[in-house]
Amino acid sequence: MNTMISKGKFLGAALLPLLLAACAAAIPSAQTSDDERARLLSGDALPAHMRTGISQPDEDVLGLSADMIRFADQATAHSATDTGKIEALLRALIESSEMNFVFDPAATYTAAQTFEHGRANCLAFAGMVTVMLRHLDIRAEFNEVDVPEVWDMRSPKTMVLYKHVNVMIRPRGGRKKIADLDLAEYDDSYRQRIISDDQGVAQFYNNRAMAYLFDENITDAFSYLVKAIELDPRASYLWANLGSLYRRTGNREAAELSYKAALTEKRGDLIAISNLARLYSNDGKTELARKFDKRAEYFRSRNPYFRYRQGMDAFAEQDYKVAMSHTKAAIRMYSKEHRFHFLLGAIYRETGKEKKAMASMQKAVEMSTDANQKARYRSKMDHLLSSR
Repeated sequence: MNTMISKGKFLGAALLPLLLAACAAAIPSAQTSDDERARLLSGDALPAHMRTGISQPDEDVLGLSADMIRFADQATAHSATDTGKIEALLRALIESSEMNFVFDPAATYTAAQTFEHGRANCLAFAGMVTVMLRHLDIRAEFNEVDVPEVWDMRSPKTMVLYKHVNVMIRPRGGRKKIADLDLAEYDDSYRQRIISDDQGVAQFYNNRAMAYLFDENITDAFSYLVKAIELDPRASYLWANLGSLYRRTGNREAAELSYKAALTEKRGDLIAISNLARLYSNDGKTELARKFDKRAEYFRSRNPYFRYRQGMDAFAEQDYKVAMSHTKAAIRMYSKEHRFHFLLGAIYRETGKEKKAMASMQKAVEMSTDANQKARYRSKMDHLLSSR
C-alpha cells in the first residue's frame, strides 16, 4: 500500500503525476474527540515493544552559538543600516570561502548545527538566517510558501509531499526582503504566509520524525512527531503523518483516527483523504474507499498547479487539446502565475496560433518579477519563433 506523508520541502525532488477526475463525493464525519487525540499522542496505541524508550525531545532549534554571533557581527561591522546589514550577512553566508554553504536535502539541522556543518535544506537555512538577523535586531520571520506540489517516492510504498519555507525580512526604513536558499525556486506571486516560531520548529521536529520513520525507527519517529503536534496542534499534515506512522505499526484503528484528526483541522487535506481511501480499500470497505477517492480527486482538480502539471504532461505527449484544457483551467483558478501563461503560449505556438502564442508568452514575461526568469522566457520565445 502506498502511504503519503508531508515533509519540509527538499528542492529538486522528482515530480510524480497523479490521477485526475472532477467529481466530488460527500464523506463521513471526520470529527475526533479530545480523549481520542490524547490517546493517539500518549503512545498507548503503539505495540508494547515500541513504547520503550519514548521520551520528549527538546532540541535548541533556534539557539545561537558564539560562532554565529561572532560571524554575524564581523560580517556586518561596516554596515550602518538594516538593509546593508542584511545584504552583508547573506553575502557572507552564501559567498564567503569560510562558509561555502552546500544544499543538502537531508540536512534538517538546528540553527547552530546548520552554521557548524555548512549544509542546509530550506527549513534549516531559514532557521539559521532568522536567528542571526534577530541577533542584529532585524525583524525576520518564517515564511511558508505554496510552491507547486513536489512529490518524491522514498520507497515503493511511500510518497512524500514537500513543503517550502524561507525567511521574510522587514528592515527598518526599507522594503521587505526574502532570504531563500534557492531563489530560483521562489516566486513572489506564490501564495505564502508568515508562520510562528512554534510552527517553524514543528516542521523541524516533523522532518526529524520522518527521517526516523524512513529508517524504521518507530519509537523516535513517534517522539518527534508528538513534539511537533504539541507545538502546532492545528497542523493537519502532522496528524496525517501520525496516521502513516500508526499504519506502519499495523494499528489501523489508530491510523484511521489520526487521519480523521487531520481532516478535523483541514477538510481538504489531500494526504489524509488519500490515505483513508487506501486504508478502507485494503480493509474491504469498498464504498467508503470510493467516497474518499472521489473526494481526493475533487480537491486535486481544484489545485491550479495540479492542472498545470497535467497540462505539462499532455504537452510532452503532444496532446495539445488536453494540454490546452488543463492549462486554461489552471489560469481560471489562479491567473497570476506566469508559468501558466508561458505554457499556454507554447501550446498556442504548437497549434499554429502565433499571435496568441506571442501574447501569452509576453504576458508571462510581464508578470514575472525575476530578471533571470524574464531573460529565460525571452530566450525561449526567440528560440521558438526562429524554429518555425
